[in-house]
Amino acid sequence: MAGVSQARGRSPIGVTAPSIAFMFGLSLVLVGVTLESGASASADPGGSDVMPVRTFSDGRGRVVHPRDLTAGPDGNLWFTADGDRVGYITPRGRMATFDTHGQARYPSAMIAGPDGALWFAALDNVIGRVTTNGAITTFTTRGGTADPPIALASGPDDNVYYATVENVFGRVTTAGEVTIAGSKAGEDFDFPSSITTGPDGNLWFTTFASRIGRIAPSGDVTMFDGKENGVAFPGHIVAGPDGNLWFTNAGNDSVGRITTSGEITTYAGSASGVKEPGAITVGPDQSLWFTNVNDRIGRITTAGEITTYALGGRTHGLFALTSGPDGKIWFTSNATNRIGYLLPPAVAAL
Repeated sequence: MAGVSQARGRSPIGVTAPSIAFMFGLSLVLVGVTLESGASASADPGGSDVMPVRTFSDGRGRVVHPRDLTAGPDGNLWFTADGDRVGYITPRGRMATFDTHGQARYPSAMIAGPDGALWFAALDNVIGRVTTNGAITTFTTRGGTADPPIALASGPDDNVYYATVENVFGRVTTAGEVTIAGSKAGEDFDFPSSITTGPDGNLWFTTFASRIGRIAPSGDVTMFDGKENGVAFPGHIVAGPDGNLWFTNAGNDSVGRITTSGEITTYAGSASGVKEPGAITVGPDQSLWFTNVNDRIGRITTAGEITTYALGGRTHGLFALTSGPDGKIWFTSNATNRIGYLLPPAVAAL
């Protein structure tokens, strides 16, 4: 129930397929912080078709393959990474990391929770919670679902929701109580990939069966078939600034919109530079910004007008995307072990 970045939910999916793994245990772990004061930065000035970017590394090799990214309540950007670490980067590029000490293996999706903490999914059947000072608590999901959580959302009722590949959605209270929030058997529900809270107070999700789903507070699930509208392997979904839900559509090189009544529209194709889009977020200019497998950043207005930009510098393997509290759009570059930001035109012109 997919980053609070402009979207209230996150998925660990980079481009076309969700990660799968396994979690265990209910435990409380207090961990130490590693301050990466030696972080290095690089900048690319851009060009007529190149979006200006600045990227950062931790300088010590502790931030490896950063995955998800979300804006925290403390004004920093929080992320998950290989090595069973979570961490943050300040708007000036200083990084800190926290070791889960094996209590949360392979952390992936991350969101800002309803309680002022950051919540993350880990692939050993664990939902983790980290405070802004680095205290980590983990909760097992095995009592509610057998498969690991792969996507998270902060729900309308101040609980945390998660999706699993077994067609079950779970609910975690801020106290750590895990229950089932919704489920539906059948092919039309296979492989949920992302989840978010919609403007209508329902939870919305995408599935790799080319369908979009809605979960009511009662737990009732409604599915909308998008195949006739060009939906193919939809990925990340967010609540848009126009009262609709927007999602990336990797299988058809496009971006999609679904109204709260279930009307689906898809926009653009490869001619616009869109190529297997993955992450999507609402930008400070009230447009939707998204990543592409060809390392271009895309922008789509709520009217459906699309522009894509090449990114210079060390930006290979774009994974997650979120709007920061500093008016910049931040991203993780999984392949280069870097985190960076760009300035959208509407912001750069200020």
